[in-house]
Amino acid sequence: MQPAPQDTEIRRLGHMQELSRLLTPGAIGFYDHIEVTEIVGFVDDPTKPVNIFTIIVAGEGDVEATVSPQFLNPGRIELAKLKEWKFGVVRYRLPICELEQLVSDITSRQVWRGSGKDLRLGKMTALSPKFVPHDGRNAVPLNRVLKNNFWSGSHVFEWVDPKKEQLRPFFEDPTRLQDLSDRIGRFVPIEIGALSDRLGNVMLQLAVNVMAAKFSEATIGHALTLKMGWHPKATPRELMVTCERNSDGFVSAFVAVKVTGEETPIPLASRDGPYRASIWEPNGGTLLSATGEFDFFDSVPINMHALTNHTRTFVLRNTFGAETKHEVGVITHQSLLVGTPYVDPNGGFTQSRLYAEEISGLLERREFVQYAKELTDLRLERERALSDIRRLINQHCEAGAWLWDPFLTAKDILDTLFFCHRRNADLRALTSGKESPEGRLFSTPEDDFVALQRRVFQEAESNLEGLRLEFRRKYGQYGSSFHDRFLIFPRTLHRETLVWSLGTSINGVGKEHHILQLVDNGQAIMDAFLELWNKLTEPEHLVWRVP
Repeated sequence: MQPAPQDTEIRRLGHMQELSRLLTPGAIGFYDHIEVTEIVGFVDDPTKPVNIFTIIVAGEGDVEATVSPQFLNPGRIELAKLKEWKFGVVRYRLPICELEQLVSDITSRQVWRGSGKDLRLGKMTALSPKFVPHDGRNAVPLNRVLKNNFWSGSHVFEWVDPKKEQLRPFFEDPTRLQDLSDRIGRFVPIEIGALSDRLGNVMLQLAVNVMAAKFSEATIGHALTLKMGWHPKATPRELMVTCERNSDGFVSAFVAVKVTGEETPIPLASRDGPYRASIWEPNGGTLLSATGEFDFFDSVPINMHALTNHTRTFVLRNTFGAETKHEVGVITHQSLLVGTPYVDPNGGFTQSRLYAEEISGLLERREFVQYAKELTDLRLERERALSDIRRLINQHCEAGAWLWDPFLTAKDILDTLFFCHRRNADLRALTSGKESPEGRLFSTPEDDFVALQRRVFQEAESNLEGLRLEFRRKYGQYGSSFHDRFLIFPRTLHRETLVWSLGTSINGVGKEHHILQLVDNGQAIMDAFLELWNKLTEPEHLVWRVP
């Protein structure tokens, strides 16, 4: 249901009234100019650019009030998947006195003429103003397009194109937008690829500079200290600061105090959960600062990787017999904890539940990589796939790395687990000793499988430096058959079990289309692996072990 025209006009007038109030010198800043950055596209008429995204930033300083529009990119940006379009990044500067009329025209006349020429917009409407803090424990998405929002935060006005009809090609194929964003990033730090919902919009940023604030942790108790100072042109006025801590969905502490000078103590009765804070005027209610969630560290884990002159060496042979010698630096790992760690007063039970819920939420956002999706050089694609697996192993192997693949062979282990840098990492490999899907690996009887694998390891001529690895097979009546292929990283003190589905066997990665994907229920998959592993303890199940 569309709002009535009179409602739209009332909202527009209220929007402009609030903008005029904030632009009053000393309200939230002392602005003397605006800097405009337009990302524009040309599709059917090279003289009529289409608005991809425009940001207007109010500023202060001894700069020229007016700078003529100019393209930051020397030649038009072209995309391989959108050949009928060309793009550019335009920047210019105008006196602050021109701002209100220019933004009023966005919704009243559906036009933006900051550069002196019409920029093609959709049918624009104004959003309610918002306050955007700097990044805290979590990144604030809008900070990907705002300019230097590092300090007290910014009031943001935005005019949106709800239909975005002109920009439909970017929604039909999101890779076009990411390509454009990457190309634009060479000229301006605007990550529009991460904010597709802002395409076609015009955004105004009013960073608060009338004052600056910083929160620090007091040395005693659970208090904070607010340190703040006023702009040299500002007249200090009465302010309030509000602070709260949130934990597990509830407010564990809350306080509102008057700002008393350069330093204001903020007492809090609890240390549970992260902080949020706001600074505002009690007379008029103007928000001058707000934070995202933040906290201070009571303890800091330090991971030390001792580099030594020890190197694991081994030889890989391709299907044609050509040899490549590899050297992997072996690292000795130590973990230290500096400071006093937080202790859950509920005996650790609440902390364990919250951690499990957090990991579950992360796993719901499935991360995956596709290989051999299009016609490409399969040799390069295979190397890319193996490189990604090796990178995962070295990122997450602090508690070990386990491969579960019915077609796993010694050659596959040399291609993957042998590249683990961590000394004495718990490396495991489990196979069914089956014939490869390509039908080329085993022409020997099943009983000769172990001898063949051991010969491959021996021919690798490795010194086995820092290696702790066990390779078992499903054989005979013990255990059940399996089909799926997984790369498993057992749980550590700092994270839950992580499991990637390989999508194909190691011997086939990169050779045909498959997906490497982080999966849910990693602990359940690890438990299933261990259940089978612990049944395969007879001598005939052991393929190879070192040391």
